[in-house]
Amino acid sequence: MKWKSHRECTKVIAEDLGLDGDHVNSILEGCVYPDKVGFKDEGLMGVPISFPHHKETNQRIYQILVNMRKMVLKGDGVSAFEIGCLAHLIQDRVTFPHAHPNFDDFQNGVAKCRIKSKWREEDVPVLDARVLDELDNILTLNNPDDPEKALKEGYQETLLVLKSVLQDSNLPDEYRPAYNDCKSKFKSLKKSRIFYWVSTYLNPLAPLYAMLDSKAIANSDMVKRYAYVKKNVVWKGVVAVFAFLIAQDMFWSLLYGLPIFGQILTLRFKIPEEIERNLEWYNFDD
Repeated sequence: MKWKSHRECTKVIAEDLGLDGDHVNSILEGCVYPDKVGFKDEGLMGVPISFPHHKETNQRIYQILVNMRKMVLKGDGVSAFEIGCLAHLIQDRVTFPHAHPNFDDFQNGVAKCRIKSKWREEDVPVLDARVLDELDNILTLNNPDDPEKALKEGYQETLLVLKSVLQDSNLPDEYRPAYNDCKSKFKSLKKSRIFYWVSTYLNPLAPLYAMLDSKAIANSDMVKRYAYVKKNVVWKGVVAVFAFLIAQDMFWSLLYGLPIFGQILTLRFKIPEEIERNLEWYNFDD
């Protein structure tokens, strides 16, 4: 998009997000900054934002969203300027790459269009972590022959992604029943939980298991802790089986093999799909 189109989209998005004053100026500055960077080695949240903007763009946007969401969960503020830079990359996905023969004509066509009030009245959903899985479907050039529809697409896709990544950090009310039920079941499995930790960590390979369980150990929320425990169960099981097979005698075989039973017990730790996919997207603490 031309800067005129980026600013047209982003100014309306700033209003939709409730930004005002200096924040509007910052987001408008950010929405053209990736073009100002050119081929310089510049990044946003550790992710390159230099030219070309149509190369591996989805992967770059994905990583920016992951890093930005981490900041939201920590309570660190995301600046309007950073939001603007992200908006630029998203908006560029609805136009042709620079090398395309229709690049200039299409950009000029988009620049003649304006955001319509009726577009702003349409419902733009807020997604959970599914926004990451759906990026390749969201960020597409769906209207290669219609500049006005491309502008609409750029506006609505940018708003959807930004609303999703900037939404409240706490688990939505609609997921609370599943979370509470899951937590209640974990509490009832006290013996299984204790046996898991004892069987896994009263073991010479405990430091290795601790590395695989680092997120579980660091997390105080019971549901997140045991969800992370399950995530690496295959690797921990492979380590335990391998150690069991190469042990020199019966005592060490039993000791190294004990974690296998702990990993089998984790099969009792059932995590609802909507909870599991949002482990990195929301804070679960009551």
